[in-house]
Formats: sequence, structure tokens, C-alpha cells
Amino acid sequence: MSRIAINKINIEADGLKHANISNLPDWPSQKITAQDYTIATNFQRVISRYPHHKQQYSISNFKDISWLCQRWLEILPLTHQQLLYCIMQDDHQMALAMLRRHFKLN
Repeated sequence: MSRIAINKINIEADGLKHANISNLPDWPSQKITAQDYTIATNFQRVISRYPHHKQQYSISNFKDISWLCQRWLEILPLTHQQLLYCIMQDDHQMALAMLRRHFKLN
């Protein structure tokens, strides 16, 4: 997931909106720990229902907890505010804490 910051939004006379953006650094990769295997297993279970999507991912992706957190953020029914709060962080730790609470891993 590429992260961006919206610097300025312009609205043309016809209502067309465009923005100036800045790229934000990607979250650093981190090897998954035994504690968080449930997060990977449940994501694999969800995408197994969608073979077209499943084939887009390599096995190595499921070993990166940062990558997994980003994929969960794409599909969880979060409010816009919750999603923004997570993705504006410098790393995946906030999203991981939320997923651990969701899956009752703490």
C-alpha cells in the first residue's frame, strides 16, 4: 500500500477536484512472530474464497506482519477516521495492536 499525504486540494469551476500530494515512506517490513500467525492464517482463510486475489500473493508476503496489517486495513470495515489514524502512523504497530485486539491475541 503506497501512502500519501494530501497537501492541497483544488476544485475547478466545473467541480473537478485535484490535489497536490507527497509520498510517505512505506512501512518497514517485519518478520511475523509466532504470536501473530493467527493474523496470517485468518487472512489466508478470507482470501481463499477469492482464488483470483489469492494468486496475486506470494507465500513470502504472509511472513511479513507489516504487509499483512496493510492487507487487513484494506478489507476491514473501519471508519474513515480509524483507517486514516492507522495508515498515517510511521509503522504497522498501531494496526497490529488493533488486529491483536480483534483476534484476541493479547
